[in-house]
Amino acid sequence: MNQIKILPFCVFLLLSCNNTDIYNDYVDVPRDVWTKNSALTFEVDASSVQSDLPHNVFVNVRNTADYRFQNLWLFISITAPDKSVTNDTIDFYLADNRGKWLGSGVGALRQMQVLFLQNFKFSQKGTYRFDIEHGMRENEITGISSVGLQISD
Repeated sequence: MNQIKILPFCVFLLLSCNNTDIYNDYVDVPRDVWTKNSALTFEVDASSVQSDLPHNVFVNVRNTADYRFQNLWLFISITAPDKSVTNDTIDFYLADNRGKWLGSGVGALRQMQVLFLQNFKFSQKGTYRFDIEHGMRENEITGISSVGLQISD
């Protein structure tokens, strides 16, 4: 009987030890209305990150049922500590062809994650800045609650 009580505690410890995130943060979109050319900024201090180890960079999106599109185009700009800039684009699918929301969530709020960069190396010590803008045709899009950046080993 005591073993049954200890089992959930052991599982909790194992799961918490596997957390390899070196960065995980969200930026809220004011009033769930995201204006074009309004960048959401994430600053990652890579001073203590091992530069020879590869990392995975994920972009996370939280949306409501008010979002009226199947996908979300994102423009991502990475500024390295030496001020060099790399630009990329993601076509982020939030719903399937029938309109069923992808990802996880309960009720009106959904969360979806996509792998943006695999085996990314922080080759320079210092602060990396990730700026994310939406690339949709409309000037304002409604229903995006927050956008996150997650970096893991």
